[in-house]
Parts: sequence; C-alpha cells; structure tokens
Amino acid sequence: MFIWISLLSGCSGIYSTVSFEILEPATVVFPESVSQIVIMNRSPVSLDLFQEEDVRNLTRDQLLIVDTLISASIFRGLNEVLSTSEIKTFKNPLWISRRRSDTTGLNIPLTKREVNNIMMEYDCDAIISMEYYNLDVGEFMEYSSELEILGMYYVTTNRIKWAVYLINHPRPFDEYTTRDTLYFQYYSNGNFLEPISSVEIIRQTAMESGRSFGNYLIPTWTPITRILYKGKEKELKETNRYTDAGKWDKAYESWNRLLVGADSVVAAKAAYNMAVYHELEDDLTGAIKFVKLSEALNFTELAESFKEDLEIRLLNKQQIIEQLGH
Repeated sequence: MFIWISLLSGCSGIYSTVSFEILEPATVVFPESVSQIVIMNRSPVSLDLFQEEDVRNLTRDQLLIVDTLISASIFRGLNEVLSTSEIKTFKNPLWISRRRSDTTGLNIPLTKREVNNIMMEYDCDAIISMEYYNLDVGEFMEYSSELEILGMYYVTTNRIKWAVYLINHPRPFDEYTTRDTLYFQYYSNGNFLEPISSVEIIRQTAMESGRSFGNYLIPTWTPITRILYKGKEKELKETNRYTDAGKWDKAYESWNRLLVGADSVVAAKAAYNMAVYHELEDDLTGAIKFVKLSEALNFTELAESFKEDLEIRLLNKQQIIEQLGH
C-alpha cells in the first residue's frame, strides 16, 4: 500500500536531505455501511453564477454553454481523482443532475425527506452534492522594483460549495468549500505569449476545482523532506557518501556502529539518521524508537518535532488502513 518515491539531494554544511512522499488519510470518513454513492450536480443555473463584469457581453444561451463547460469539467476532474483511489466506495459512483432553481449562493441543503427519496430512487447510501459555484475572471500584472511590467496574467477563481448527505440524517454529514485560483500568463518581459483560449482557461480552472475536492475525499500523496546528519565528523561524512550512492544498508551499518563507538553527539546524530531510514522503510514504530534514542543520547535540536511528526503518521497510517479496507 505504501510506495515510496525517494530522491536524495546533497547539501553543503552539516546535513543532506532526502525527499519522498507519504500517504495521508482522507478528511471525510464514510460509515462502513456506505457502499454506493451518488455524485450529484445540484448547483443552480443562474446568471448570478458569474461576476457581473464577466457576463456583460454574453447572452443567456452563451452563459448556459459556459455553465455546461464548467460543470462537466468540475466533475471530470473529480472523477479523475476518485478513479485512482483504492477505496471501493468510489469505484462505481452514480452521476446525476438535479439542478436547483433558487438564487445562487443561498445555503439551502436537501431536506431529510429529499435525501431519503433520492437514495431510494438510486439505491444508494450517500450523496455527494455540488451545491453551487461562483466563477470570477480577472487580470493581474507583475511589476519590477522600477515599476516595469514583467508579466501579465489572466486570473480565474472558482469557489464551490460541496455537501455530503447520509440516509435519515436531518442535516449534511459534511460540508466543504473549495476555492481554487489559477494564473495564465500571456505577457512576459516585453513579449506576448501564445494566447490561451477562454474555453481552455475555464476548463482547466474547473477541472482543478474537481481535483481539489477529490483530494479531500481520498487518501493523497504529500511530498515531505527529512534531514540526514553528515556533520563535520569523519564517521558521519563516510555514511553520507553511502547514501549519496544509494547504499542505504551500508550507511545503516555504520550508523549502528556509531551508537556505541562514538561520543554522545555523534551517536545522537546517527540514531536520528537511523530513524529516517526506518521511516523510509515504512517502519514508523522503529523510526519513533530511534528518534527517542537520539533525544536520550544528547541531540534534541530536531528530534522532538520529528518524533511528533512520526507519532501523527502512525495514527494516520491506521486510519488509512481502515479507509482502504486493508
């Protein structure tokens, strides 16, 4: 389940860094009883969806076309994320449209009766609903210290209100608002760049909004960076050469010897490095053991915050296992 993508990069000074990705749990955890989900577009079709200055030169028919482009792209981005998830609940969701007719922006959730009727109609256990969205398009200029224009950008902001409903609940199980802002440069250092069509700008913005909410629903990979101590000591510098060459087992053997054959500061740094090694191996219990040893030996500059991160990761790991079902 845990696939590590690691990259070692050297740094001058007393340490180097190793970067990799960790899997973090989904923010929303559905009850075990949920097996079939409906994903619904409930956002109203209204001129109020767009900022006034954005719609001044568009007819209603044109606005409806834009609305269709936005809605379809949001759900395409959401499906792109959910389809990659190992959570079986998201494998085959039902996609439906129940557009509202009220004024955009009003927080009018589904009633308990409406939720239960939809669930009976589609034989589902939960509803993920896009309640409404607002799209804003503007421009941004980047200036130098001499007030020279360095860059010009189109700026799009998409704000979406989502709600999650469960059967027999009198109010939404979860509510979440995404706000995604994208910049599209069309002028740089005196030169106009190849133009981006307005359709493509809207499509990319809407898809990013869908992906953003998808990453709220499922466990996601997040990049982090850890420090490896190489120090001024000859023994630690030697282990740094091993890690640079990808010979982590040899580095670990050297760190292990330093635990008993070096002064307390060097031993503490070696223990810290061993904790990083165990984290890379997804052995969080072992990593916590060695970071605590690093603290006990002498060296606590970074060990305390590292230990806290590891303890949170250990709790998250159990939550991820429960979410993925294995």
